[in-house]
Amino acid sequence: MLDPYGGTRGLARQIAAAARWCRADRIDLVDVGGDIVAHGDEPTLRSPLGDALAVAACAETGLPASVYVAGPGLDNEVPLPDLLPRLGAPALTLGAAHTEVVAGVFDWHPSEAGALLVAAARGVRGVCGTRDAPRPVLLDATSRQVHRLTLDRVLGLSPLARALAGCRGLDEAEEASRAVCGFSEIARERRRAAHPGTPPARSRPDRDPAAVLDRFAAWERETLAQGSRTPPPAGSPRSST
Repeated sequence: MLDPYGGTRGLARQIAAAARWCRADRIDLVDVGGDIVAHGDEPTLRSPLGDALAVAACAETGLPASVYVAGPGLDNEVPLPDLLPRLGAPALTLGAAHTEVVAGVFDWHPSEAGALLVAAARGVRGVCGTRDAPRPVLLDATSRQVHRLTLDRVLGLSPLARALAGCRGLDEAEEASRAVCGFSEIARERRRAAHPGTPPARSRPDRDPAAVLDRFAAWERETLAQGSRTPPPAGSPRSST
C-alpha cells in the first residue's frame, strides 16, 4: 500500500497522511525476520532496502514509533548468532491462538516469512528451505518470538536507513544501497524482469493420493539435493514444513 518511488520523503508523506486519516498518534513498524537491523555487510543479506526505507520514512514523519521484529531469522538474511544480540530480550511469544486472526491473509498474500512465523507459532519445528537462499531456515523456540525496539535503536543499527535520510527517489535509494551494502536489489529485480522466462503450462493436478505422495517425494528429493539437510538441535522434534 506504500509507493516507494518518491523515496524516503515520499514514503514519509504517505505514512503521515495515513496516520492523520486513522487518527493515529504513533507508528508501529513490524518486520518478520530481522533484516531491518542489518548492518549491510552480512554475506547472506539480500533485500534490506524496503525495510530501511520504511525506517527512514517513519523517522522523517516525526511521529513516535516503535519497531517490532517477529520471527528472528525467518527471512534467512541475518544469521541468528549475529541477529539475536541486536534484538535483546523478546517482548512476547506468539502462540497458535495469535495466528487465527491473520489466517485469511494468506489467501491473497502468500508471504514466505509470514507463513513461517505462523507455522512456528503453531508449534511446527524443523528445517525449511526458502527461496534465493543456499541454507534452510530452522524453526525452533526463537522463531515465534517478537522483539520490540525503539526507532532510534534501529536507526543506530542500520547504516542503510541512516544513509536514506532525505532520499527523494529510487535512484538515490539505489545509490545508497550500493554505497552501504555493495549491491542493489533493485538491479536484481530489473534483471529478473528482463528475463522472466516462460513458465511451463500447468495442467490440473492429479489429486489421487498416490500421485500426491509421488509429487511430494520428488519435491523432497529436490529440496534435499539443494542442501536442506541441516538437522534441528538434539532433542528438538522434527516436522516437515
